[in-house]
Amino acid sequence: MLDTCGYAPSSVFLDVALKADLVLYDLKLMDPARHKRYTGVSNRLILGNLEELVTRGRKVIVRIPVMPGINDADDDIRQFARYLAELPVSQVELLLL
Repeated sequence: MLDTCGYAPSSVFLDVALKADLVLYDLKLMDPARHKRYTGVSNRLILGNLEELVTRGRKVIVRIPVMPGINDADDDIRQFARYLAELPVSQVELLLL
């Protein structure tokens, strides 16, 4: 099992992640500007790695740490739902803080 936020060069990430039977994958924010503001990095690599991982058939559980005032607004939930509805993830968990 691998527990990750997916922020790693794709070649390195996939080399490790494809060896796991299960990947727990945290998503924090869908909006690129807000993701950079709160985490210090773009979410482009994170989302790209997730998309590549699920297209290769890995079992992935997406976990969303729900942070009051940061990613718990109705629009945030809609963005997560729209994005994840298009991916064959095994399950989605909300981690309430």
